[in-house]
Amino acid sequence: MRNYILILVFLGLPSTLVSAQDYLFAGDRFPLLIEKNESRITGLGVEVTQQVMAQLGLNARFEILPWKRLLHMAREGSVDGVIGVYHTSRREAYMRFVEPPIYVDDVMLFARKDLDFSWKGDFRDLQGKRIAVVRGWSNGEVFDKQSKSLRINELESLDAALRAVGKGHYDLAVGNIRNARTVFERRNLNNVVEAIEPPIATLGVYITLSSRGRLHNHVDAFAQALGQLNDSGELKRLQQAYGLH
Repeated sequence: MRNYILILVFLGLPSTLVSAQDYLFAGDRFPLLIEKNESRITGLGVEVTQQVMAQLGLNARFEILPWKRLLHMAREGSVDGVIGVYHTSRREAYMRFVEPPIYVDDVMLFARKDLDFSWKGDFRDLQGKRIAVVRGWSNGEVFDKQSKSLRINELESLDAALRAVGKGHYDLAVGNIRNARTVFERRNLNNVVEAIEPPIATLGVYITLSSRGRLHNHVDAFAQALGQLNDSGELKRLQQAYGLH
């Protein structure tokens, strides 16, 4: 087997065919955390993972995958790590959450600017409202629990949810402000849809390791290396480089 790998290297074949030690990290298209720019996958989560893995002497490769499929892969261990995860007790059953979070998101309600709606944090104010959420996303365990008694409609993306609110198909959408800002700019929604204060949740954004993946025995070492990035100020520098303050 060793001679076979050396032959592949000599022939110049892609490293993904050569190295059995390329650990797979993946995420959905999460602006500024993990996204594809031309032929490269970039983002805060990608750079943090690369630095942590380099400290461990390990190689990482990255893919962007649909969120529900990615969570299934994490359950079965066919992906080693997931970038951009909010903590829930259900996810804790099959993913190890590595402290500290790499960023903190505000999860917001979004409405048309001409909607007569007041929100002070009381979920009873959401009764009767048509609410669009993203399929497979958690919006914090409190909202997830409350949503069972609300008029919830699942859409494939926050882009679709915000556009639907802008067209009046739904009263409200739920999602994080980081993703929403990108949609506002791309879809020219700034004069149509707005975020409603206060946030419904403030959630840490984590890199997780699959409990059944090849890195499940490296959680402590991964956390130590990530902690060093945080303590040294490098994590904050990377956040600022991506405009995440």
